[in-house]
Amino acid sequence: MMPIAATADTPVAEIKKRAQRDMEIPLNDLVDSAGRPLKKFCKLQEVGVKDGDTVHATVRRGTLCSKPGRSKAFALLNADGTVTTWGDTASGGDSSSVRDQLKDVTSIVASESAFAALREDGSVVTWGSADHGADSSSVQEQLIKVEKLASSDYAFAAVRADGAVVTWGQPRCGGDSTVVQPSLQDVQHIVGTQCAFAALRADSTVVTWGIDFHGGDSSTAKESLHSVVEIVASNYAFAALRSDGTVVTWGDEISGGLSSRVQDQLTTVKSIGCGHFGFAAVRSDGTVVQWGTSMSPSEVPRVKMPPKTELQDVLQVSGSQGAWAALRRDGRVRTWGNVEEGGDSRFVQEELRDVQQVVCNSHAFAALRSDGRVVTWGGPAAGGDSSRVQSELQDVRQLMANDTGFAALCADGSVVTWGTMMEDYPSGPNWFVRLKRNIAILRVSDRAGRVVYNSFAVSGEHRAPGAPLAPDAGPLLSVEAKDEHGRMFNRQHDAEFKLLSGFCQVAAGFADGTSEGKVSAWEGTGTLWSRKPLCTSCWGAVSQVKAMFPKLVLTVSVGSKNSKPWPDNMRYPPDADGPAEAFAIILRGLKAWMHGQSYSPYLLNLTTSKLESLTDLSVLSITAVQLLHLELSPRCSSFHNACGTRPTYCQDMAPAMKSAMKSKAMKTNAKAMTKSQLADQLATKSELKKKEVLSVLQNLSEIGASEVTNTGKFVLPGLCMIKTRQKPATKGGTRMMFGKEVQVKAQKAKTVVKATPAAALKSQF
Repeated sequence: MMPIAATADTPVAEIKKRAQRDMEIPLNDLVDSAGRPLKKFCKLQEVGVKDGDTVHATVRRGTLCSKPGRSKAFALLNADGTVTTWGDTASGGDSSSVRDQLKDVTSIVASESAFAALREDGSVVTWGSADHGADSSSVQEQLIKVEKLASSDYAFAAVRADGAVVTWGQPRCGGDSTVVQPSLQDVQHIVGTQCAFAALRADSTVVTWGIDFHGGDSSTAKESLHSVVEIVASNYAFAALRSDGTVVTWGDEISGGLSSRVQDQLTTVKSIGCGHFGFAAVRSDGTVVQWGTSMSPSEVPRVKMPPKTELQDVLQVSGSQGAWAALRRDGRVRTWGNVEEGGDSRFVQEELRDVQQVVCNSHAFAALRSDGRVVTWGGPAAGGDSSRVQSELQDVRQLMANDTGFAALCADGSVVTWGTMMEDYPSGPNWFVRLKRNIAILRVSDRAGRVVYNSFAVSGEHRAPGAPLAPDAGPLLSVEAKDEHGRMFNRQHDAEFKLLSGFCQVAAGFADGTSEGKVSAWEGTGTLWSRKPLCTSCWGAVSQVKAMFPKLVLTVSVGSKNSKPWPDNMRYPPDADGPAEAFAIILRGLKAWMHGQSYSPYLLNLTTSKLESLTDLSVLSITAVQLLHLELSPRCSSFHNACGTRPTYCQDMAPAMKSAMKSKAMKTNAKAMTKSQLADQLATKSELKKKEVLSVLQNLSEIGASEVTNTGKFVLPGLCMIKTRQKPATKGGTRMMFGKEVQVKAQKAKTVVKATPAAALKSQF
């Protein structure tokens, strides 16, 4: 214990500074004798510290930071307050531009592609992608005496010492809190989903903002949001734990926002774990209650939730994209869910003992044992296989997950990484990398199994590394290739290639000195890896590969997972043609769009015949083509989704879209109906809840409207015009119509919705 002379007006931060200087070691924030943190910008008398009191602090050590399941980079906060970063340079892996400012840092938070660092003086430093919150220049003057930072995928929020909140980043994703600023007072803590924030105030109430479907709208739970002690977030929903042990949820229903199915079990809850698409509550007796969903394909093997006898005395529950892991008090771990994403830990159960920490990314788990060893399981490409670095995983002190990889901080200050890291691009398809834009990887083997062609290309702004994917497995160590603009590149240098055009043909011609004619005669197997399920780039690449290698048995894989040979590999199998199937696909696609996800996996299953079958509801017929247009045409990029990503364009889809637009049903059967009638029919045909359908339609109206007038008319971008009008109430009775008396029923006032193709519709094609 070290005595420090101070007055009642001495700031807490000054006490910490003196202690660090006298003891010559870095310290974490000060806490009182009860372990409560002392606000560093307050005076001693304001936090209740009197003469003779003892305050405590722990020695600050290095700390890893990333956004599990989302970020593509890591940051290491060193004990001396400096920061080291690595990973995707565009996502914050390169902090050289702010290196001089990264001093005296006390904490770091990450969005999907940016970082924000809080300094000792309460200022904030940001770096990474400007689209994800790295540009804080507009609010720098407000970022003073900041005590806490929080992030969504595309924005940041800072809590100041006075309880006020400052936000920046993508406006719709929480970066703009103007509407709720009057309520953002005395804020204690903030958490974020992908595109929304929830703030816990000192009076235990909650304030939310951001995209409604991501939890930004908590109006449905407002009456219950009191006495809140903790808030946690999945990708698109929030869960609040109240002081009486009950739980309140809101946001996307399938991501845990709807807990009615298990509400009677959500009592005496002491903590809540979150996965990507759901939650798991730990009750006071140590049992677990789980709700939400898995976004994994239905055909993937799953492990059932263990019986209650195996889920006793649970301390912590964490979830990947489709699996869960429960850490028990005895240091053992139990898992369930999608086998490929960590649901099956049978092969490492003997090693899962004396576990202290469990972390996960989208597809894999890592457990830290008390002896400093690490156990991993789940998707091998995402870090579930750590055999390559096991010899280095000694005396580990902290684990951290990012998008598809892990980092371990060892006692000696060294860091060990494994999984899909950005520097591991050249390691081949089993070290698959997620990018903003689609990446296509192609490997071709002859009938003898020899690799005769091995290369890849990127569609979009990102660049493909020059090193070969697998130098020991393929003959291509250096290949000159042309891109679609005729530019020449050498395979040993960075290059950008859209789809596989040009690059595929030239590279294949170099393999083994084979001529283009012989290439078309190749027989054997080919594998095309794609980042996203059935995205437009993937479809375009498949067409090009099939045209080039017509005799190959071509297999398409999503991520690092193999699937069935093309064309039977569709992750979302198409149903029989018909209105019901089309409505279901459209509604799910709309919902995905609202969530900022790609909806092409749904919409690419909309065949022309399915679109033409929608003769009774042209509003949704036109909506389907509207979404296809947004996905395929760069002219409508500003309406693509809330996250600002630009759609790709694939010429192969244009004929089907054009045919659908020419459909007679599209142009002549726009019927007037109320929004409620429309929702009724959609709910019946798609087997979705009417409330959910109405929410989707309302959000589509708000997001897609490019022109709004006081007459209730708005135009969806270049495709259809929807008119709304108020139909007044009418009294019942007898009326003369066409010379005859007619009995007329009384009708209530209602809103009538009518959709017709806009003039621009005919000129689009």
